[in-house]
Amino acid sequence: ITSPALWDYERGCHYNHTHNADPREGDQVFGPAGVRWGQTIAYPWETAHENSMKHEGFKYAVTLNKACTQGGYLYIPEAERNCVRGFRVQYHSIGGAPHAAVRLHSYYMEVEVCTRDFSHCGIVKTGGWADFPVLVVPYKGEIVPLPSDPNPRPDESPGRGYRGHNTVEMAEVSAQYNMGKAGDERVKDNRYTWSSDNTYGYNQIARYFFRALDDWGGVDAANPEELHLLCPDFHCRFNHSEHHVFNVNVDVPAALDLNGDGFVTYSGFTDTKGTVVTDCTAPGPNCVPLEIFNAPVGFAVWTSPHTGPRPMGQGGEWSREFDLSPGDEWWIEYPN
Repeated sequence: ITSPALWDYERGCHYNHTHNADPREGDQVFGPAGVRWGQTIAYPWETAHENSMKHEGFKYAVTLNKACTQGGYLYIPEAERNCVRGFRVQYHSIGGAPHAAVRLHSYYMEVEVCTRDFSHCGIVKTGGWADFPVLVVPYKGEIVPLPSDPNPRPDESPGRGYRGHNTVEMAEVSAQYNMGKAGDERVKDNRYTWSSDNTYGYNQIARYFFRALDDWGGVDAANPEELHLLCPDFHCRFNHSEHHVFNVNVDVPAALDLNGDGFVTYSGFTDTKGTVVTDCTAPGPNCVPLEIFNAPVGFAVWTSPHTGPRPMGQGGEWSREFDLSPGDEWWIEYPN
């Protein structure tokens, strides 16, 4: 699989959407992407119409050779926190209000998991449906009730598992500050933040958190599926092209450590929730490949060490901008 840049050098033309990072950036650690399902960008366990109607939403994030930063998890004893050194995550998001209203989204993750001293590292490959349980507008504000919500629904904004978006009014304030390219130092973001969670049965083995800094618009809590575009002609920076996966965490099941040496090697399948199943023979709608190669048992996590409004400036560790359209041209269109 390749994730073509906005400009296709072979064909001499540009696309109107991005798939973000080139998955080949992770080949040195994880091997070629998508081998188990024919190396197509879509996989058999996609949620309804993800490829046929929302193909533009498939995204890749690749991060390698990271230190063991674990902010937000220091309440867990250090001996119970293994390290994530790198990952390649394929996830699905087209941004905008209609997408914000959807709770479950497909994913596939490949994670390099290490002991705390990095003396022993292994690989975990897993996927399924990521659960972002509730829509919160604004971020850390009020839960917007939706039919797909967990039952019972949390009665207040949760600390775990959410889709946090700006209101329409907040988004329009962002637009007043700057509509230009992301490199402009005067820029003001229109950010959303999503975190997946295992509270309601999904994400039993792996979870990820991500943010986009340039969403299409805001979300009206009274009509959450109504698309709001800050620039309906798409000639501005708010085109959902600047992303950052800032938390990856996995549980390597002790039940799969058959010889009790503290490490797991396993090849099989899970369902879309991440529960190991034994009746699958090939990838399918409810058969997700699970590959573990000599990974240490237990919980492992990496979190970005950078917090606050763009502490690293544009790009770098904080986010990665994939809108490479030149000058005053704007190639990306909704959905992306």
